[in-house]
Amino acid sequence: MTEADPIEPDAGETCPHCGADMPDDADRCPRCGRSADQPVTLTPPKPLWVKALAWAILLLAVAGVVLWAIKMIRG
Repeated sequence: MTEADPIEPDAGETCPHCGADMPDDADRCPRCGRSADQPVTLTPPKPLWVKALAWAILLLAVAGVVLWAIKMIRG
């Protein structure tokens, strides 16, 4: 007996969105449901200062609510 050659997967399409194997006749990906004809859109990551600003606003809002609650409790 000789060593068997590795079985290669079917040469069907690959989903451009999630990378799943798709049958040749499929209109949509069986994994993510997106159309293979839809263009892949890449959005650039948000700059670090935008994330920092969002966290600072959230922190100030939480601090304001806590201080307001303390003021209401003390009268």
